[in-house]
Amino acid sequence: MSGKRMKSLRLIWLEAFVLAVDGESFTKAGAELGINQGTASKYVTYLEDWLGLPLTDPGTTVLTSAGERFIPVARQVIAALTGARALERHMAETALSVPISAREIKI
Repeated sequence: MSGKRMKSLRLIWLEAFVLAVDGESFTKAGAELGINQGTASKYVTYLEDWLGLPLTDPGTTVLTSAGERFIPVARQVIAALTGARALERHMAETALSVPISAREIKI
């Protein structure tokens, strides 16, 4: 870990972490995210710096004890944000496809 604490968490850091661990490879995580292996690894390092904890053994996708505790949290955050994005898109599409004029509202 570089010791420099990042100010803001990025969703892609969480995604890189989960994909690298699940695929046992930073290369596979990078391919899934459309980035290279080095960037995927860097994103996991940024996440570790943000948390102030090592999540994987250096240079590997093997989880540390902190990584074991954090990976379910990372999965929950990704799922929650993905669900929120899908819900918002659905609501926006529904609102756009059902125009309501003031004359149609009966009080």
